[in-house]
Amino acid sequence: MAFRKNGYCVGALIGYCALVIIPVVHLAVVYSYWSEKAYVDTEQCTCSCWDTIFKGSYETHFSGYKHIYINVTSNTLKIWMLTMLAVLCLYESIKYVVKLTYKGTIRITMLAAFVSSIYPHYYTWWSFLNYWNDEFYDQWNHQVFFSTTELASTIVTLLLLNTEDKHEIRYRILLLLIMINVGVIHILTAGTDQLFVNVVAGEWHQKTRDLGFLIGDIVSIAAAFLEIGFITRHRPLRECIKDEDAFISCLFIIFMWFLASRL
Repeated sequence: MAFRKNGYCVGALIGYCALVIIPVVHLAVVYSYWSEKAYVDTEQCTCSCWDTIFKGSYETHFSGYKHIYINVTSNTLKIWMLTMLAVLCLYESIKYVVKLTYKGTIRITMLAAFVSSIYPHYYTWWSFLNYWNDEFYDQWNHQVFFSTTELASTIVTLLLLNTEDKHEIRYRILLLLIMINVGVIHILTAGTDQLFVNVVAGEWHQKTRDLGFLIGDIVSIAAAFLEIGFITRHRPLRECIKDEDAFISCLFIIFMWFLASRL
């Protein structure tokens, strides 16, 4: 009982710290290195773009400086709903990881894949927040494609995280192939877009952003291949991965690559 209680408390604490630290680190880095920050005169500035509904009768019309302006709109509701979903998913996922770590039943390869996926999911939340906040949707479909496929890969990672879950070999292989397919699709799609140009010749924020995506995909692919290697250590590879599996994977990658190029 004490073990379970301690594991729950540690998981909750780490989950909370992750929720606080990730955006703080992100914005602290931008604040430190972005050279074009605008000076804000908090004593003299006013805002005429705030509907002030949030403040009720306490404040109306033009307002002075606020750290956060909340307009009561449908997009604000969307941002709130997405943020609550992201907070809940990250918090519960980290609690689950800590629980398995305490039990000693965590699969290290999948843990590495999960950790490497945190940045892409954080970027997803940040991107959709800005799309809705700015009402700028030029890259919306492209982002939905990457975010949806990344989510599918992360769900697979969580399904395979616990070594006590005795999944059938066939089931595990298919899940691992999904991880590999998604990683390859991301690298191919980004590579034919701006990935390598940004990494080599882009601004520092473009380099760090795209390297974060690339590293996450490479780690995910490597983790899946390592797990396949463990599975096939004592059994023939062709018994685990059939010819039709490889064929369907190739077709899936080509189709998704083509689809992404049209978004």
